[in-house]
Amino acid sequence: MKLLLVAALLLPLTGPARADEVSGLLDQARAAAARMPGIPAAPAAVPAPEMGLSGPNVWVFAVGLVEFREAQYNSFPKARRRDSQVAQSFAVHGVPQDHIVFLQDGAATRARVRSSLKGLLSKSQPGDILFFYYSGHGFRDSGELFLVNYDSDFQDPDTSWSEASIIDEIEADFKGSSAILATEACYSGLVAKQAAARAKRVAYGVLSSAEADEESTGEWTFSDELLAGLDGNPYLDEDHDGKITFAELGRGVQAAMAYLDDQGSVVATVGGFDADMKISDARPRAPKTAGAPQKLVAARGPRLGRAPSAGSN
Repeated sequence: MKLLLVAALLLPLTGPARADEVSGLLDQARAAAARMPGIPAAPAAVPAPEMGLSGPNVWVFAVGLVEFREAQYNSFPKARRRDSQVAQSFAVHGVPQDHIVFLQDGAATRARVRSSLKGLLSKSQPGDILFFYYSGHGFRDSGELFLVNYDSDFQDPDTSWSEASIIDEIEADFKGSSAILATEACYSGLVAKQAAARAKRVAYGVLSSAEADEESTGEWTFSDELLAGLDGNPYLDEDHDGKITFAELGRGVQAAMAYLDDQGSVVATVGGFDADMKISDARPRAPKTAGAPQKLVAARGPRLGRAPSAGSN
């Protein structure tokens, strides 16, 4: 892994990086990642279920924060933010707008995130799927992960949103049996541990941008990879079966975080969650261009994301 990251540094982009150029390099990195040692290959001959993240059986709860009431929580640049794109991409999959809740910045207060989640979950039906997404600051307190609301008090952890309380709320009010927890924040690797400890009747697929003891980048790498999966980026379709599964998306997340940010990430299944759940239909691959340069990893430099902030989480 380290040798590959060094290779990335030896392939800098000259001049300003164009969005399509960076995106193309990341696609090549995903394709190369499928062949990397240490990242499991796609399971062979396991049929993916037809039901996935599309249609009226899906519920989406998304929170994105780049600014906060208290100055102790560093803000992120608003330019090229990805959180709203993640939330609204589900509408393209046929998820009804009234099944999608997105709270951004000042709207994501302590009271509103809690009441809105409870209200959304109360409308669910047996067999439904929940996609929970948070992008913002996270911190640890007594071994527990807390997600920061817009109005969190820096001196009082209890004014933030504990991951344990989120899982308990899902267990209590969600009538479906499967949930994906996607978290882009420092120490978000703790989500898997807390889901394993608190899961009772709901199965969880966990996607986290950082390990349990690690801060997370200030870039939008994680959300970019979620969007790639939801949009059917064909380079995530490792077995070329026309579908992108949770497992394939997870390997894409891990590869992107490692290649682009030299950062570990956590992908896990809890309570019998089906790793072969279909996330999206893969788009057709672009034909190969003869003589086109092949680069294994995307060079660091101008990025499709927010710039890192000191003490970003």
